[in-house]
Amino acid sequence: MRIISWLRSLPDLTANRVRLKPKLIASYLVAAFLPLLCMGFFLMHKANQIIENQTNRTYGISMQQLMYNMETRLASYEELSNHFYFDTNLNLDLQKDYSDSTNVDIFEVEREFIERVKVLLKFKNDLRTVSIYFHNPSLYNAKPYLTLADDKITSQLGFQRASASSYKGYWGRVKSVPDGNVYWDVELRRTEKTTRVFSYNRPLEFYTDHQSVGLLSIEIKESDLYSLLAKEGMDKGIYLIESDGTIITSNDRASLGKQMAGDVMHRITGKASGDFLLNRSENDHVKVMYNELSNGWRMVYMIPVNRLLQETKDMRNYGLLFIIGSAVLSVVLIVLVSNLILSRMMILLKRIQRMRNGEIETGRFVSGKDEIAVLDHSFNQMAERMKYLIDEVFTLSIKKKEAELTALQSQINPHFLYNTLSTVSWLGRKNGNEDVCEIVESLAKFYRISLSKGKDIITMREEFECIMAYIDIQRYRLKNRIRPIYALDDGIMDASVLKLILQPIVENAILHGLGHEKEQITILIKGGYRNGAVQLEVIDDGIGMTHEVSASLLGEQAHAAQRSGYGLRNVNERIKLHFGRDYGLTVNSIPGAGTTVIIRLPYLIE
Repeated sequence: MRIISWLRSLPDLTANRVRLKPKLIASYLVAAFLPLLCMGFFLMHKANQIIENQTNRTYGISMQQLMYNMETRLASYEELSNHFYFDTNLNLDLQKDYSDSTNVDIFEVEREFIERVKVLLKFKNDLRTVSIYFHNPSLYNAKPYLTLADDKITSQLGFQRASASSYKGYWGRVKSVPDGNVYWDVELRRTEKTTRVFSYNRPLEFYTDHQSVGLLSIEIKESDLYSLLAKEGMDKGIYLIESDGTIITSNDRASLGKQMAGDVMHRITGKASGDFLLNRSENDHVKVMYNELSNGWRMVYMIPVNRLLQETKDMRNYGLLFIIGSAVLSVVLIVLVSNLILSRMMILLKRIQRMRNGEIETGRFVSGKDEIAVLDHSFNQMAERMKYLIDEVFTLSIKKKEAELTALQSQINPHFLYNTLSTVSWLGRKNGNEDVCEIVESLAKFYRISLSKGKDIITMREEFECIMAYIDIQRYRLKNRIRPIYALDDGIMDASVLKLILQPIVENAILHGLGHEKEQITILIKGGYRNGAVQLEVIDDGIGMTHEVSASLLGEQAHAAQRSGYGLRNVNERIKLHFGRDYGLTVNSIPGAGTTVIIRLPYLIE
């Protein structure tokens, strides 16, 4: 319960202590700008994701296309080797025994092959040379096109791997050689600049017995593969590497022949394809994508994350600028709108403050048809009504009541009235008429208390004595048709009360309670302290009245019905005027069962 109470009082401790303008600005920011801010960040985040995914897709497609071009180019060299592999005449020439042949015959066989190679080299600048290492000792060496595979050559690891590769062939390692195509003797070009080449090697077998007759070696310039990489942008590093990490070709020309970085090789060794993020330092992050070619080589893409996310950063910067601009514009507009609203409300507030100081102004101060204008119009109507009540109703009514009271008091001389009634009482006792004596004494007591030297406030004890005297007079007048019962608590007898509040109620009970069919009426007058106030009740068992009649006793139409100038309405208004709207009369009546009038008063002691 304490928590609930604290939560209910929280607005009074926080928001209700803040001025309206900051609250308006804060509410506008929360209601308008906060959703815009959240939506902006959400859209910016989604846009960044889309751009990042699209960038990754673009690089992936680029890599796949380059892989396809590379595979196609390598396959073309394998296809070229088929022209020699399936050449029956060439296979026969390589295994034929030339021991009994003349030098001219041997030269003619070799010349035919060399011319064939030269024509091929003339039209394919990407090739450096095509060579055959043969096993037939009866043939002559014609380097670099025809070379006897002696023990020195066959003992080399590359030659052994190539010979064991069978139909698939073997891709040799990259090496540096003199630049240009070889037409006859490579020794003639030692002074030329070098170029990097790699070779495709394939064993030549006779198709009948699959007997090895030699090894075909096609040397290809590295620049041919580089031409495929050069079409890609320089925003990324592209590396074609051997299985051991040696870089075959790359758009980073300074890295040719070197080993691929160890942190990359560690992640890709034994894997055919994939991608990962490589964090080398705080500001050096690289996205690595790799894929394996059919011959065992690997294509590696290394994309700096800064480049990968450049468009994302641009989008984020533009988004932040847009959000900041929107925030500034929103704050300016909110302040302007708040000032526009509050300026009109301040007019109304100052008007209320002037009214609090007693300056009642009439007229419309705020124009328009919105709620503030309606509030100003309603306040103006209230001000006009209040001014009318003060100037016309309240002032005149008070003056009228004061004049009536003054006239009433001036018409009655208490001393003359007391002396007259005392004389009447003495004459009654002298003549032995006790009834006349008692009624005159009751009348004297009633007027003594009701006049009370001009005071409006008397004690409950005096009011009780006054009503008892009044009932005694009525009992004599109505020949004991009234049976009073009194039940007042002693604790309220010293409480202060307006004089003559019970008499009009008892008079109304007698007037409405007695009828031709009702010979006697019982009136119960009781009082006590109830629910923080003094509560008096006047209950009769008279003929009662309808709800409409009982309600009219406190209405405007009841004023003319009260013969003595006092009535229930007069008592009700006097109590409310003197003690407040929480106090007054309540009338309940049931036809044939009687009437109950409840008086609620504050407990005051003077």
